[in-house]
Amino acid sequence: PLTPEGVPVRDALRAIDAAVARQVPVLVFSFHSPSLGVGHTPYVRSDAHLARFYQWWERVLAHLAARGIGPTTIAGVLDAAHLASRPEAS
Repeated sequence: PLTPEGVPVRDALRAIDAAVARQVPVLVFSFHSPSLGVGHTPYVRSDAHLARFYQWWERVLAHLAARGIGPTTIAGVLDAAHLASRPEAS
């Protein structure tokens, strides 16, 4: 899974690279919103854990940016799917 909750950043970066190499069109990242505060989940039990949580995101987002990968919206995904389904896109 692409999440800072229990997944070391090095593993996430390898998974991202593998997905990109396989031309996976969408990467989905997740986390439990209570992890944004100390003590609400088993993943963030201290200020140090919270700092590592944010560092995970900083490294992952920098890695994605370096590869030219950016965020999108649901509308962007739907537009890309629509374009890909057109006969002239083949």
